[in-house]
Amino acid sequence: MKGLIVKKKTRVLLLAAGRGTRLYPLTNFTPKCLVKIGNKPLLKYWLDNLSSINIDSVLINTHYMADRVKSFIESIKNDYSFRIIIANERELLGTAGTLVHNLEFFRDCRTLLIHADNFTEFNLKLLLDAHIKKK
Repeated sequence: MKGLIVKKKTRVLLLAAGRGTRLYPLTNFTPKCLVKIGNKPLLKYWLDNLSSINIDSVLINTHYMADRVKSFIESIKNDYSFRIIIANERELLGTAGTLVHNLEFFRDCRTLLIHADNFTEFNLKLLLDAHIKKK
């Protein structure tokens, strides 16, 4: 079928499990991904940015203070059109370990992996469009 355009789903892995030791004492009682910049938790910046692109689901890994991250996600998940899934790691698996452990979630999808402890205001839509265009 020449000319048939197959739209792949885009799924995102937001790595949010770290302890944030370089941010002590800020992270003594707050998970790194929930540290506020301005008056907004870092994780919310990422979820809002992801709203600008057409994604199917977001998988957020947790470990340190996972209950706080889960409560935060529960309080805001209805603000988004995509599914948000929490994957708690009893032991930290590392970047590649988390991806491999959740490989089935990403099968046959375009995957975007983001370190949720980084702050940026770049345009994810431009990044994804460039990726799709370059194949």
